[in-house]
Amino acid sequence: MGAEGLLGDEVKRAYSSQEVSADGLSRCAQFVASMYQDESSRGQFAPGAGDLFCQGLLALYRDAKATDTRVAYGLAASPFEDYPGTESTCLFPRWVALAEATFAAKKVSFSEDFLLVTQQNTRLVLAFNEFVNGLLGFLIMAQRCALGKQVDTRVFAGTYGSRLHEFEQLTGGDNGAFYLLFRIADPKLRNAIAHEKIWFDRDKAEVRYRGSARSDTLSRMDTAEFLTRAAMGCSLGQGYVAATATVVVMESGNPPHISTLPSHLTRVYWGKR
Repeated sequence: MGAEGLLGDEVKRAYSSQEVSADGLSRCAQFVASMYQDESSRGQFAPGAGDLFCQGLLALYRDAKATDTRVAYGLAASPFEDYPGTESTCLFPRWVALAEATFAAKKVSFSEDFLLVTQQNTRLVLAFNEFVNGLLGFLIMAQRCALGKQVDTRVFAGTYGSRLHEFEQLTGGDNGAFYLLFRIADPKLRNAIAHEKIWFDRDKAEVRYRGSARSDTLSRMDTAEFLTRAAMGCSLGQGYVAATATVVVMESGNPPHISTLPSHLTRVYWGKR
Protein backbone atom coordinates (compact mmCIF):
# COMPACT_ATOMS: atom_id res chain seq x y z
CA MET A 1 0.00 0.00 0.00
CA GLY A 2 2.96 2.31 -0.42
CA ALA A 3 1.94 5.84 -1.30
CA GLU A 4 4.85 6.22 -3.68
CA GLY A 5 4.41 2.72 -5.12
CA LEU A 6 1.07 2.19 -6.78
CA LEU A 7 0.01 5.77 -6.13
CA GLY A 8 3.19 7.32 -7.45
CA ASP A 9 3.73 9.99 -10.10
CA GLU A 10 3.43 7.57 -13.03
CA VAL A 11 -0.11 6.56 -12.16
CA LYS A 12 -1.07 10.12 -11.21
CA ARG A 13 -0.07 11.23 -14.71
CA ALA A 14 -2.12 8.40 -16.14
CA TYR A 15 -5.26 9.70 -14.46
CA SER A 16 -4.58 13.28 -15.49
CA SER A 17 -3.78 12.58 -19.14
CA GLN A 18 -5.90 9.43 -19.54
CA GLU A 19 -2.88 7.98 -21.37
CA VAL A 20 -1.34 5.13 -19.43
CA SER A 21 2.22 3.95 -20.00
CA ALA A 22 3.11 0.27 -19.93
CA ASP A 23 4.92 0.83 -16.63
CA GLY A 24 1.86 2.47 -15.07
CA LEU A 25 -0.40 -0.34 -16.26
CA SER A 26 1.98 -2.98 -14.95
CA ARG A 27 2.10 -1.31 -11.57
CA CYS A 28 -1.69 -1.20 -11.35
CA ALA A 29 -2.08 -4.81 -12.47
CA GLN A 30 0.62 -5.99 -10.06
CA PHE A 31 -1.07 -4.30 -7.12
CA VAL A 32 -4.38 -5.99 -7.88
CA ALA A 33 -2.64 -9.37 -8.19
CA SER A 34 -0.71 -8.83 -4.95
CA MET A 35 -3.92 -8.01 -3.10
CA TYR A 36 -5.34 -11.43 -3.87
CA GLN A 37 -2.03 -13.17 -3.21
CA ASP A 38 -1.93 -11.55 0.23
CA GLU A 39 -5.48 -12.63 0.93
CA SER A 40 -5.02 -16.24 -0.14
CA SER A 41 -1.48 -17.01 1.01
CA ARG A 42 -0.58 -14.76 3.92
CA GLY A 43 -3.96 -13.88 5.38
CA GLN A 44 -3.26 -10.15 5.60
CA PHE A 45 -6.87 -9.27 4.84
CA ALA A 46 -9.98 -9.67 6.90
CA PRO A 47 -11.15 -12.64 4.78
CA GLY A 48 -12.92 -11.44 1.64
CA ALA A 49 -13.60 -7.90 2.86
CA GLY A 50 -11.28 -6.13 0.43
CA ASP A 51 -12.51 -8.19 -2.49
CA LEU A 52 -16.18 -7.49 -1.75
CA PHE A 53 -15.54 -3.77 -1.45
CA CYS A 54 -13.49 -3.79 -4.65
CA GLN A 55 -16.31 -5.51 -6.54
CA GLY A 56 -18.88 -3.09 -5.16
CA LEU A 57 -16.84 -0.09 -6.28
CA LEU A 58 -16.30 -1.55 -9.75
CA ALA A 59 -20.04 -2.18 -10.16
CA LEU A 60 -20.79 1.35 -8.96
CA TYR A 61 -18.31 2.82 -11.44
CA ARG A 62 -19.77 0.70 -14.23
CA ASP A 63 -23.37 1.70 -13.48
CA ALA A 64 -22.57 5.39 -13.07
CA LYS A 65 -20.58 5.37 -16.31
CA ALA A 66 -23.62 4.07 -18.19
CA THR A 67 -25.43 7.28 -17.23
CA ASP A 68 -22.71 9.95 -17.02
CA THR A 69 -19.03 9.28 -17.67
CA ARG A 70 -18.01 12.47 -15.84
CA VAL A 71 -19.51 11.28 -12.56
CA ALA A 72 -17.93 7.83 -12.97
CA TYR A 73 -14.56 9.40 -13.74
CA GLY A 74 -14.89 11.56 -10.63
CA LEU A 75 -15.05 8.38 -8.54
CA ALA A 76 -12.21 6.62 -10.38
CA ALA A 77 -9.96 9.68 -10.17
CA SER A 78 -10.72 10.35 -6.50
CA PRO A 79 -7.26 9.21 -5.34
CA PHE A 80 -5.63 12.12 -7.18
CA GLU A 81 -8.20 14.71 -8.20
CA ASP A 82 -10.85 16.82 -6.52
CA TYR A 83 -14.36 16.05 -7.70
CA PRO A 84 -15.18 18.54 -10.51
CA GLY A 85 -16.49 21.78 -9.06
CA THR A 86 -15.19 21.11 -5.55
CA GLU A 87 -12.04 21.92 -3.62
CA SER A 88 -9.89 19.75 -1.34
CA THR A 89 -11.94 16.58 -1.92
CA CYS A 90 -9.08 14.51 -3.40
CA LEU A 91 -8.60 11.44 -1.24
CA PHE A 92 -4.84 11.05 -1.55
CA PRO A 93 -3.96 12.63 1.83
CA ARG A 94 -6.60 10.58 3.62
CA TRP A 95 -5.49 7.39 1.90
CA VAL A 96 -1.84 8.00 2.79
CA ALA A 97 -2.87 8.49 6.43
CA LEU A 98 -4.78 5.19 6.26
CA ALA A 99 -1.82 3.40 4.67
CA GLU A 100 0.60 4.70 7.29
CA ALA A 101 -1.75 3.74 10.12
CA THR A 102 -2.10 0.27 8.58
CA PHE A 103 1.67 -0.21 8.44
CA ALA A 104 2.03 0.89 12.06
CA ALA A 105 -0.76 -1.40 13.29
CA LYS A 106 0.62 -4.41 11.42
CA LYS A 107 4.09 -3.78 12.80
CA VAL A 108 2.88 -4.17 16.39
CA SER A 109 0.21 -6.81 15.71
CA PHE A 110 2.12 -9.55 17.59
CA SER A 111 3.33 -7.33 20.41
CA GLU A 112 2.39 -8.14 24.00
CA ASP A 113 2.36 -4.43 24.82
CA PHE A 114 -1.39 -3.85 25.24
CA LEU A 115 -1.08 -0.05 25.28
CA LEU A 116 0.99 0.02 22.09
CA VAL A 117 -1.38 -2.32 20.23
CA THR A 118 -4.49 -0.38 21.23
CA GLN A 119 -2.87 2.97 20.40
CA GLN A 120 -1.93 1.90 16.88
CA ASN A 121 -5.27 0.25 16.19
CA THR A 122 -7.10 3.30 17.50
CA ARG A 123 -5.11 5.38 15.04
CA LEU A 124 -6.08 2.94 12.29
CA VAL A 125 -9.80 3.09 13.14
CA LEU A 126 -9.66 6.89 13.09
CA ALA A 127 -7.78 6.97 9.77
CA PHE A 128 -10.28 4.59 8.18
CA ASN A 129 -13.24 6.67 9.33
CA GLU A 130 -11.61 9.86 8.06
CA PHE A 131 -11.02 8.13 4.72
CA VAL A 132 -14.64 6.99 4.49
CA ASN A 133 -15.80 10.46 5.47
CA GLY A 134 -14.05 11.79 2.37
CA LEU A 135 -15.03 8.89 0.11
CA LEU A 136 -18.75 9.13 0.83
CA GLY A 137 -19.22 12.23 -1.31
CA PHE A 138 -17.84 10.41 -4.36
CA LEU A 139 -19.91 7.31 -3.58
CA ILE A 140 -23.15 9.25 -3.20
CA MET A 141 -22.61 11.16 -6.44
CA ALA A 142 -21.96 7.90 -8.31
CA GLN A 143 -24.86 6.04 -6.69
CA ARG A 144 -27.35 8.81 -7.39
CA CYS A 145 -26.13 8.95 -10.97
CA ALA A 146 -26.47 5.18 -11.36
CA LEU A 147 -30.04 5.35 -10.06
CA GLY A 148 -30.96 8.18 -12.41
CA LYS A 149 -31.29 10.68 -9.55
CA GLN A 150 -30.11 14.27 -9.58
CA VAL A 151 -26.53 14.80 -8.38
CA ASP A 152 -25.42 17.78 -6.33
CA THR A 153 -21.89 18.54 -5.19
CA ARG A 154 -23.23 20.11 -2.00
CA VAL A 155 -23.17 16.57 -0.63
CA PHE A 156 -19.43 17.03 -0.09
CA ALA A 157 -20.20 19.69 2.52
CA GLY A 158 -22.44 17.40 4.58
CA THR A 159 -21.52 15.84 7.90
CA TYR A 160 -20.04 12.37 8.12
CA GLY A 161 -23.18 11.04 9.78
CA SER A 162 -25.61 12.57 7.30
CA ARG A 163 -23.66 11.30 4.30
CA LEU A 164 -23.30 7.82 5.73
CA HIS A 165 -27.06 7.73 6.31
CA GLU A 166 -27.81 8.94 2.78
CA PHE A 167 -25.53 6.34 1.21
CA GLU A 168 -27.11 3.67 3.38
CA GLN A 169 -30.56 4.67 2.14
CA LEU A 170 -29.40 4.72 -1.49
CA THR A 171 -27.78 1.28 -1.40
CA GLY A 172 -30.01 -0.78 0.89
CA GLY A 173 -27.76 -0.69 3.93
CA ASP A 174 -27.09 -4.13 5.40
CA ASN A 175 -28.92 -5.72 2.47
CA GLY A 176 -26.89 -3.93 -0.19
CA ALA A 177 -23.51 -4.27 -1.85
CA PHE A 178 -21.75 -2.04 0.69
CA TYR A 179 -23.01 -3.70 3.87
CA LEU A 180 -19.48 -4.14 5.21
CA LEU A 181 -18.91 -0.40 5.08
CA PHE A 182 -21.95 0.24 7.28
CA ARG A 183 -20.82 -2.34 9.81
CA ILE A 184 -17.51 -0.62 10.54
CA ALA A 185 -17.93 3.07 9.61
CA ASP A 186 -18.94 4.86 12.80
CA PRO A 187 -19.15 8.68 13.10
CA LYS A 188 -19.61 8.55 16.88
CA LEU A 189 -16.55 6.37 17.36
CA ARG A 190 -14.61 8.65 15.02
CA ASN A 191 -15.60 11.68 17.12
CA ALA A 192 -14.65 9.93 20.34
CA ILE A 193 -11.17 9.09 19.07
CA ALA A 194 -10.63 12.53 17.55
CA HIS A 195 -11.54 14.20 20.86
CA GLU A 196 -9.72 11.60 23.01
CA LYS A 197 -12.92 10.40 24.65
CA ILE A 198 -12.13 6.70 24.43
CA TRP A 199 -10.82 4.29 27.07
CA PHE A 200 -9.72 0.65 27.04
CA ASP A 201 -10.47 -1.63 29.97
CA ARG A 202 -8.04 -4.52 29.62
CA ASP A 203 -9.52 -6.56 32.46
CA LYS A 204 -13.03 -6.45 31.00
CA ALA A 205 -11.79 -6.61 27.38
CA GLU A 206 -13.96 -3.61 26.68
CA VAL A 207 -13.75 -0.24 24.94
CA ARG A 208 -15.73 2.67 26.33
CA TYR A 209 -16.19 5.92 24.49
CA ARG A 210 -18.25 9.10 24.44
CA GLY A 211 -19.25 9.97 20.88
CA SER A 212 -20.67 13.41 21.57
CA ALA A 213 -19.33 16.33 23.57
CA ARG A 214 -22.92 17.23 24.43
CA SER A 215 -23.72 13.86 26.01
CA ASP A 216 -22.47 12.05 29.09
CA THR A 217 -23.64 8.69 27.72
CA LEU A 218 -20.90 6.10 27.36
CA SER A 219 -20.98 3.57 24.55
CA ARG A 220 -19.34 0.18 24.94
CA MET A 221 -17.74 -2.29 22.56
CA ASP A 222 -15.78 -5.50 22.97
CA THR A 223 -12.07 -5.00 22.39
CA ALA A 224 -12.16 -7.89 19.91
CA GLU A 225 -14.82 -6.11 17.84
CA PHE A 226 -12.78 -2.91 17.89
CA LEU A 227 -9.69 -4.73 16.61
CA THR A 228 -11.80 -6.46 13.95
CA ARG A 229 -13.01 -3.09 12.73
CA ALA A 230 -9.41 -1.95 12.45
CA ALA A 231 -8.47 -5.00 10.37
CA MET A 232 -11.48 -4.62 8.11
CA GLY A 233 -10.77 -0.92 7.66
CA CYS A 234 -7.33 -1.83 6.36
CA SER A 235 -8.87 -4.35 3.96
CA LEU A 236 -11.48 -1.93 2.59
CA GLY A 237 -8.76 0.67 2.03
CA GLN A 238 -6.82 -1.82 -0.06
CA GLY A 239 -10.00 -2.82 -1.89
CA TYR A 240 -10.57 0.81 -2.85
CA VAL A 241 -7.12 1.09 -4.42
CA ALA A 242 -7.52 -2.26 -6.15
CA ALA A 243 -10.78 -1.05 -7.69
CA THR A 244 -9.30 2.19 -9.01
CA ALA A 245 -6.27 0.29 -10.32
CA THR A 246 -8.58 -2.16 -12.09
CA VAL A 247 -10.43 0.73 -13.73
CA VAL A 248 -7.14 2.15 -15.01
CA VAL A 249 -6.18 -1.17 -16.58
CA MET A 250 -9.63 -1.87 -18.03
CA GLU A 251 -10.03 1.61 -19.48
CA SER A 252 -6.65 1.30 -21.19
CA GLY A 253 -8.04 -1.42 -23.45
CA ASN A 254 -4.66 -3.16 -23.28
CA PRO A 255 -5.35 -6.92 -23.65
CA PRO A 256 -2.06 -8.23 -22.16
CA HIS A 257 -2.51 -6.23 -18.96
CA ILE A 258 -6.25 -6.86 -18.76
CA SER A 259 -5.59 -10.60 -18.98
CA THR A 260 -3.56 -10.45 -15.75
CA LEU A 261 -6.51 -9.17 -13.72
CA PRO A 262 -8.63 -11.61 -11.71
CA SER A 263 -11.37 -12.82 -14.03
CA HIS A 264 -14.17 -12.14 -11.58
CA LEU A 265 -13.20 -8.45 -11.50
CA THR A 266 -13.29 -8.12 -15.28
CA ARG A 267 -16.70 -9.81 -15.26
CA VAL A 268 -17.98 -7.27 -12.74
CA TYR A 269 -16.57 -4.44 -14.83
CA TRP A 270 -18.37 -5.72 -17.95
CA GLY A 271 -21.53 -6.56 -16.04
CA LYS A 272 -21.21 -10.30 -16.65
CA ARG A 273 -21.91 -13.09 -14.18
